[in-house]
Amino acid sequence: MRSIQDTFSHLDARTTVRVTKYRQDVKVSWPPPYPRTGNPDGCADRASLVQSQKSRLRCAFSLANAETNFLAMATLTYRKNPPDYETVRINRTRFLDSLRHKYRGSQFGWFLEFTRAGVAHFHLFMGDSGDLGLAIKREKTREVSRHGKKTQILA
Repeated sequence: MRSIQDTFSHLDARTTVRVTKYRQDVKVSWPPPYPRTGNPDGCADRASLVQSQKSRLRCAFSLANAETNFLAMATLTYRKNPPDYETVRINRTRFLDSLRHKYRGSQFGWFLEFTRAGVAHFHLFMGDSGDLGLAIKREKTREVSRHGKKTQILA
């Protein structure tokens, strides 16, 4: 295992780093050695059908370090692809706002993917806090087997 000194030996001793402690991890950040170029949003047309490794890791990190314990996950899939990313964003925002209004104090995590046919869908993770967390904990479940893996289904 590398020591902290070895890990950051390429940095000048006067370099300021930012250490952020999360629920399960610590992230150390410092300015990049060169200016970033390209689209600051990361994707020029938002039409990417393949999630990058960096994006997958960032998503896993964020979900693992959320300030809630996730109890349930739902997949929300469009019947056909909406015309553009802006429509998807607006629909997601309205849906989450309506959940927050109905279930006070609830916390969510989500990520957007596309099916092989290119249809947008969200994975929505629901936390144990607030009214929705209480409702999920009270809900009856049944166990099914999917692809050889046991899964709990909420009614």
